[in-house]
Amino acid sequence: MTIFSQSKPALMNLGTFQFEVNTAAYQALRRNTSFRWAKNDRLTRTPSRQFVGQGDDKITLSGRIYTAHGGGLGQLDRMREMGKAAIPLMLIDGMGKVYGEYVIDRVTEMQSNFIAGGKPRRQDFTLEISAYGEDLRTGSSEGGGGNSGGGISIWDLIGWGIDQLA
Repeated sequence: MTIFSQSKPALMNLGTFQFEVNTAAYQALRRNTSFRWAKNDRLTRTPSRQFVGQGDDKITLSGRIYTAHGGGLGQLDRMREMGKAAIPLMLIDGMGKVYGEYVIDRVTEMQSNFIAGGKPRRQDFTLEISAYGEDLRTGSSEGGGGNSGGGISIWDLIGWGIDQLA
């Protein structure tokens, strides 16, 4: 997949879906990044805060599709199918910045300027996506620490093996 192309000026790629100036062009991008701070109540003093990690990273794209151009009517249906697939998708902007993996939370559509047969000439859309988050991975192919269930055990997280418990 080519991100930079003179024939298809890409604004952003979400997985295999390409937002382009001539097809599904977004006019606004809103990004909301939150941070988690736990409140600690203290006797006779104001509460303090303890940083417990990064919160959600959400991006909202608002745009417009003119169905007579480039991608036609099926673009929003394709976004919905990508959401139904329940797979994290790599997000890369047209300048090459890699945002990481994101999941589709919501696709909103408004149709207008209808022609014969009820076909809209214009579709306004809003796409809401959220960062998938990093998965912890171990170097072991058996799923970490010798536990029978696969995945990661608490001992992997603190750096101990099962054999060190004996």
